[in-house]
Amino acid sequence: MKLIPFLSLLIAPVLGEFLERMEIGTNEEFICSYVKPIVESELSRTFSTFKPVSYKVETGTGTTYLMQIATETDEVLHLKIFLGVEEPPKLIGVISNLSTMDELEDFYN
Repeated sequence: MKLIPFLSLLIAPVLGEFLERMEIGTNEEFICSYVKPIVESELSRTFSTFKPVSYKVETGTGTTYLMQIATETDEVLHLKIFLGVEEPPKLIGVISNLSTMDELEDFYN
C-alpha cells in the first residue's frame, strides 16, 4: 500500500469542485490567448484588450477553467475552457455583456 503524504491531502483539489484562484499566471494568459480568436469568432467581434482577471479551476480527467476576462470597454466576459491531457485548450462556452460585479460561476452553453 502506498501512503499519500498528509500535506498533499491539504492542497490537492477536490474532484468535481471549482476552486478559487486569484493570481493569473503565464499558463492562464497562454490559455486566454489561445481561445481569443475562437471567442472573437463566436461573438462576431474583435477585442484589442483580452486580459484574464480571475479564474476558478476544476480538475477531473482534465482541467476545466472558468475565467473572467476584461475587455477594452467595461464589458467582462466569462469563459469556460477545458484543457485535456496533451490537448489544446477547448472553449466550451462564453457569456458576454457582464460586469466585474457578476460572480464567476459554472455555466453550460
